[in-house]
Amino acid sequence: MTQKWYVSSKLVLDKRRIKKDGTYPLKVRIILNGRTIDFSTGESILEKDWNQSAKSIKKSWKGNSARLTKKLKVQESKFLEALNELLDQGRISENMKRSEIKALIVKPQTTTNTFVFINQIIANLSAQQKIGTAKYYRQISASIKRFVKFYRNRDEDFPLEEIDYNWLKKYELWYYSHNTAENSVNGLAVYMRGIRAIINKAKKSKLLSYDHVPFYYYKIKTRKTSKRVIPKKDLEKLKQATPNNGWQKRSIDYFFASYFMWGISFIDLAYLKWEDISQNRITYVRRKTNKEYSFGVIKPLQIILDKYRLVSGNNDYIFGILDTEMSEAQKYRSAKNALKRYNKALKALSEQEGISPPITSYWARHTFATTLKRAGIPVAQIKEMLGHEKESTTQTYLDKFDESALDEINAAIIGDRS
Repeated sequence: MTQKWYVSSKLVLDKRRIKKDGTYPLKVRIILNGRTIDFSTGESILEKDWNQSAKSIKKSWKGNSARLTKKLKVQESKFLEALNELLDQGRISENMKRSEIKALIVKPQTTTNTFVFINQIIANLSAQQKIGTAKYYRQISASIKRFVKFYRNRDEDFPLEEIDYNWLKKYELWYYSHNTAENSVNGLAVYMRGIRAIINKAKKSKLLSYDHVPFYYYKIKTRKTSKRVIPKKDLEKLKQATPNNGWQKRSIDYFFASYFMWGISFIDLAYLKWEDISQNRITYVRRKTNKEYSFGVIKPLQIILDKYRLVSGNNDYIFGILDTEMSEAQKYRSAKNALKRYNKALKALSEQEGISPPITSYWARHTFATTLKRAGIPVAQIKEMLGHEKESTTQTYLDKFDESALDEINAAIIGDRS
C-alpha cells in the first residue's frame, strides 16, 4: 500500500529561546503527517515586530519588512520543494527520525551511489513480487562490482554519474576480456540494457540530470543467433516419441502446449490457472510485459488440458508446476527448477529420436512464429501474437524459408532450365 503524506508549512517565531539582544529566531516549520520539523532562517526579530495571525513581519520592524517577509517565503518554498522531491524519490519513510528527515532536506545528497541505488531497485521489485527481474538486477550489480574491483582492487561504491561513455567502453573491454564465448556480444548487450535502465530510472527519480546521457554515443551491439526452429519431420518425431520417464512425458506435453498457445513462455505456462479458461478461451497476463492475451483452445491443446484436469486435484495451476500454497519466491524457484528438468528431458528425447541439434523449450516459440510466417501471416500480426513491442524483435524469431522450399518456388516460376 502506498504511503500517504500530508505536508504543510508556516513561518514561526520561536519563543523558546531568547537571544541576548531580546530577539527571537524566525523559523520555517514543516508539518509532515502531524510531526513538526523546524528549520533556521538565520533571521530574528523582537516579539513586538511579529504578526502572529498573518505569520509576517510588522511594518514597525526597523528594516524593510516586505523584503524580509519575501526572503523568508522563498526559504520556506525551498524547504518544501526539497521535502517533496525526497518524497517523490521514496527516500523518506514513516519510521525515520525527524533529525534524519531534516538532515536530508538541509543537506540533500548531491551524489547517488550506484550500488545503493541498484539495491533500492531490487528492494522495490522484491516488494512487488517480481522475483526474476530482481534477480536480473542483482546479476548486473555483481558484474559491475567485479569490474570495479578489477580496476580499483576493491568493490566500493561510486557515484552513478561516473557511468559515462568512457566508463561504458572500459566496461565493454573488461567484459570481452573475461568472456570469450561466441555469444559474448549478446551477453554484454543483456548487461548494457540493464545499466541503461538503471540510468533512466535514476533520471526519472531526479537523482541524475536529464543531460546525463552516456548511451547517446554508445550503441548496444547484438549478434544474430542461429534460428531455433524445428523442421516438420523433427516436430513429428517429438510428437511420436516414446518417453522413458515422467519428465520426458511432461516435456512433450509442455512443448506442444506452448506451441498450441501462441508460443507462450514457460514461466507463463507454469502460472496458468484453470480459472484462466472460459468459454473455450484462455486469457492470461504475460508476466514479462503485463499485457493481456487471449486465444481459443484448439482440439490438440484440449486433449493435453483434459489429461492434466484429471490429475490436478485441488491445485489451481493447470500443469502442476506450481502449487497454490507456495509463496511467490517458492513459485519462482519451482518454475526455474522445472525448466531445467524440462530442457534436460527434451535433450534426452532429441538424442533418442536422432534430432540434431537438441531441442530446447524456447524452440516452441520460434517454431510457432516461423509456422505462421510460412502460412503467409503478416509479420505485424505475428508480432501481436508473440507480444513484441517492435517488428524488428519479431523478425529475429522468424526462420528463413528452407532452401528446398525456395528451390520449389523458383522451379514453379522460372521453370526447369535443363
